Amino acid sequence: IQNQSTSGHSNHTTNNAADNIHQWLIFNDFHQERWWCGTLLLPHELRLLKKDGTAVNNASTTTTTNTCLDYKFISTGSTRLFETDPDKILQTQYSLESQTSAEQQRQPSFPVIQLDVESEDKNLRPNWECNVPCFVGRRKLGLKTNRQIGGTDWSFLFSMEASHYYHDVKIDPQNYKQNHYYSTTSFKSEVPVPYFSWPEYAIQGSNYSIVANDKSKIKTSWAVDYHKGIKGASFLARNCNSKNGREDLVKDLIQSGFRVDALSKCLKNAELPPNVKSLKNKMEVQRQYLFHLSFENGAENDYITEKLWGTLESGTLPVYHGAPNVKEHVPENSIIVSDDFPSHDALAKYLIHVSNNQTLYESYHAWRYKELPDKFKRMYNFTYTHSNCRMCRWAYAKKYGLGWDHEQQQMRDLIIPKGLKLDRKTGSIQKPFREQWMKNRRGHTMESVKATTTTPTSMMQSADCTDFVCSQKYQTVELQNDGIRRTVWSHDGVIDIHILENVEGLTKNFTMQLQTDVQTTALVQHKHRNKNIFQLQDHQTRFTLLTNWDANITSSAIGTLDVSLDNPSLTSRRFQKLAMRVIIEDVDTLHLDGEKATYHFGETMTKDFFNPVQLLYIGQ
Repeated sequence: IQNQSTSGHSNHTTNNAADNIHQWLIFNDFHQERWWCGTLLLPHELRLLKKDGTAVNNASTTTTTNTCLDYKFISTGSTRLFETDPDKILQTQYSLESQTSAEQQRQPSFPVIQLDVESEDKNLRPNWECNVPCFVGRRKLGLKTNRQIGGTDWSFLFSMEASHYYHDVKIDPQNYKQNHYYSTTSFKSEVPVPYFSWPEYAIQGSNYSIVANDKSKIKTSWAVDYHKGIKGASFLARNCNSKNGREDLVKDLIQSGFRVDALSKCLKNAELPPNVKSLKNKMEVQRQYLFHLSFENGAENDYITEKLWGTLESGTLPVYHGAPNVKEHVPENSIIVSDDFPSHDALAKYLIHVSNNQTLYESYHAWRYKELPDKFKRMYNFTYTHSNCRMCRWAYAKKYGLGWDHEQQQMRDLIIPKGLKLDRKTGSIQKPFREQWMKNRRGHTMESVKATTTTPTSMMQSADCTDFVCSQKYQTVELQNDGIRRTVWSHDGVIDIHILENVEGLTKNFTMQLQTDVQTTALVQHKHRNKNIFQLQDHQTRFTLLTNWDANITSSAIGTLDVSLDNPSLTSRRFQKLAMRVIIEDVDTLHLDGEKATYHFGETMTKDFFNPVQLLYIGQ
């Protein structure tokens, strides 16, 4: 029995040896399932195949298996972690409805993100409308709950309550290191859940809102008529034990001479206006007054509840007391903020002044008749999408190495897109980095080496083609007159580079140069036993290069990796391929010290590279 690692970690067969093969053993020495030649291998599975690629025990194999056992194809790589490249979802119009049609069933099968499922089930189909496959189980009810991403140890604390009542809702900036995340009203949460959403609150007059008691529709968000509104403020609250002292402020306003009608249990001092029959319709109550006291029960950034959004929708002018950063969340000059005044008495005097000045009062409603500010629309654009879908999106991006737009709560391409693009004439890599071969001359000078492709142009028609059928048409480059060949294969969101055939050519002292857009020369190297990891990282991108040999790699210019192939130890590695893997990731800019963290995708693809599928052949 001899070993042929599909990542090039040990000697491969010669053509003569391949002719003498009797049977194959394939071993997935990894904790995750893998796809080998279109066939699913379970974690730590050992499978016996006949010479023609069919299973000895009649287990299912695909028609492409025999092709994969071809000597030349083995040397390019035939193993992948995912049946379909997960990042290809960015180029599709995935939707839940599309998965029910026969036509869409023939499209690539993307992995499903499972949310709130007690035990991961590979057969669960998406059940939640989202632009990634998303299955949502039954969530436990409560003011704060833990939500789990299936197949991982990632958990979310989900709550719309304030941290001054529930202390564990306050974001711990170190928690992400233990894979504990947040979905709260804070915009620092990985998946924020603010009270405002476009479908729920029509804060401008182009929409309608539903009256709770009779379901009839009334227009609410035009400004209260200055001449018809009561020159005072309404106040509605049940909790008279707030954490921010709002009751004291209300009392001081009442005593100041400014009219405040407290109409519910807390500090009640008035009855409903004659034309309002019930408190159930709060917005109709608020529309009877020029002002409404939108006082939260606490004061913390981003904790802005229906007390403000409902008031804006009602058409009256909110007097706000609560989140210190509230002005970041609302249109300019749309509210009066209590913290802008040096005392309660100063606030009261200003409210009296506004109530007696029609021009000033109406200036606070001018925003209602204009296009909403781009900043506001951009800030809350993500609320068109349910938090369940956004949580699935976030998990998909994290799991499969996609970019993540935190502000818009959307997956996106990486800052340096990792799609593989090749030069049609030379076959050299042009994106996501530029490949150049150099020959070392005496005196440490270097000259470029001309490369030519041995891959037919027809095979290169889709430079970023990464599905299994296309991967068989691997792209090969030869260095002119030097007998060195290298292949490149894009799969699973990474790029594998193999230097093939007779390694004697490496004694000619070649350097393979990778020119990236990473703005640094600070090369970090990690070595552990036979694992060689090299990284370039700036404030946006982490570029990782893995090698299966003790490589000598330097950075001679900004964003450049110089892979020297003149290591004397390589001369003894005849007929062995040298393997490299490129992993590109965005730097985590959301979390504290996120630029120093280990990222899930990079860690997974590193383990995959250093723990390849083992292919063993049994000679006759």
